[in-house]
Amino acid sequence: MYKVSVLIWMLILFAAGFVAVFMAWPEATKEFLGNDEDLFKLTYQFLLITVIGGGVALVFKQLDRLREMRQSLREMHAELLQAFNQAKTVRRQLRAQLGTVVAIDPSAQVSAELYDDQLNSLSDAQLIFEIYAKRASDRALWFWGNPRLSDPLRKVETYLNDIIKEHQKERTGFSGTPPRRPIGELSKLAEFIGPYDQADDFKKNFKYPMRDALGALGKAVLR
Repeated sequence: MYKVSVLIWMLILFAAGFVAVFMAWPEATKEFLGNDEDLFKLTYQFLLITVIGGGVALVFKQLDRLREMRQSLREMHAELLQAFNQAKTVRRQLRAQLGTVVAIDPSAQVSAELYDDQLNSLSDAQLIFEIYAKRASDRALWFWGNPRLSDPLRKVETYLNDIIKEHQKERTGFSGTPPRRPIGELSKLAEFIGPYDQADDFKKNFKYPMRDALGALGKAVLR
């Protein structure tokens, strides 16, 4: 878009220069055009109305599109940040309920009710990341397939999706009254809610990619 705007402005300035010549030296310009009065008028009108007027209209159209794009990016930033905070809230809730902040006790039991409730919330957040990861990688859409945004979003989406897939696979293995299961049998969940100093995947595939994605969005908004 920047290159197109530069070309339009160059064309406008080029046409404006010719219009100035027409106004400053009309007789010399007519002589250059073969003393053809109609050609003189038509050329002057073309430069003034079509080239300059049309060029200015295109510039304003591009400015409107740029404002709309920036608004879309701000909305995207807000939705992704909300989804990120929602996923972090799930993590905090599970850590508080299961006491996994300091260490994971593999034999500690997680109830089906708690597991279902929090994983449903995590699934909502994951869907937001999935939607925007696809949008950011599609060159036909407004972000031009920027990998600085699509790649980290895909990492976050994949990381959360692995936890959700584990829920879909392992949920039927809960038993008892009420149904429960040891945390140690849910490896993806255990890593997600475990101590921070042991959460390598959490940092590499969730926290840091999210920081990179928000940074890319912030730079795009300021352009």
